[in-house]
Amino acid sequence: MTKRLLFLGLLLLGGYAFYALSLRDPRLHDGSFQRTFFITLVLYAIAVWLILRRQSPSTTRELILIFAFAVGFRAVLVFSQPELSSDMYRYVWDGRVQANDINPYLYPPGADEVAHLRDEAVWPRINRKEAVTVYPAGAELAFAAIWRLWPDNVHWFQIVMAGGDLLAGALLVVLLRALGKNPLAVLIYLWSPLVIVETTQSAHVDGLVLPLLLGAWLARVKGRDGLTGLLLGAATALKLYPILLLPVLWRAHDVEGRFRPALSTPLVFLAAFLIPYLPYLSAGAGVIGYLPTYFGEQSNPGLAFFIGLLAKWMGGSPEIVIFLLLFATLTVIYYALFYLRPPADN
Repeated sequence: MTKRLLFLGLLLLGGYAFYALSLRDPRLHDGSFQRTFFITLVLYAIAVWLILRRQSPSTTRELILIFAFAVGFRAVLVFSQPELSSDMYRYVWDGRVQANDINPYLYPPGADEVAHLRDEAVWPRINRKEAVTVYPAGAELAFAAIWRLWPDNVHWFQIVMAGGDLLAGALLVVLLRALGKNPLAVLIYLWSPLVIVETTQSAHVDGLVLPLLLGAWLARVKGRDGLTGLLLGAATALKLYPILLLPVLWRAHDVEGRFRPALSTPLVFLAAFLIPYLPYLSAGAGVIGYLPTYFGEQSNPGLAFFIGLLAKWMGGSPEIVIFLLLFATLTVIYYALFYLRPPADN
């Protein structure tokens, strides 16, 4: 299988090289970006299929090969100009604002109070200039730290997020081994075109969230309740969605199977989430930022958009129909996870 992975890896590397060239402005050309991304998805799917059908034990050579190509894919994209998302420019702006001792939750980029910080490279590319930042306090601390190390350097933000992404892959290998799973399955994560683009090319803050999530899951497997709460709380302080894993990672029973929740997990989680907000309390309730308005927006809704159109055509309420479908889907997933899977410890 090593030769086949090597062949697929080289094809993917060439695809990402062409991909980086097409990212100069994918909205202004003939669709080469979309075609290249589709090809990388097909090649990735073949690689995943090879891993999933693998029956023999993994080898160190194969694992090194997977990580070597994972680094190569990201290296090709890490210095490309962000075109698919402008979020990174908000990261740089928020770092610059804090370097000038201004609370990022107080003024939007378009405010007169921060007009002296505007430039021609970053400020024009910021989206929602009329809105204060939407990011939680942990993310703001990260933006400030990266900016102070490498001021106004977009590519260093990409490098940091890509580095966090690779660290998540390393932790995933440790977790897979702890669970008795094939560590080569890390390819499913490390070679994913979506993960590579989102964390490396677009430099989304998820590159810092993911290693914390993997660390929290590994701590849970090792029975480290406080550490689980700490890492999960830190991840939530960077981006809010990890809070959904708290009920999953919170140990509810002791070693004898009695219902005895580990209170250290939620308490440490709460502290890790709230403490990063302390430097920003001068904004008062404004530390919530743009979040309430953001939750009310609808952009790139995917399937929900078409379900809403169908519901309107049938004379029903789109919100109710979408809610019922989500509820039914989650019910099926819950049943599959807790009733159809074979029994296992813990």
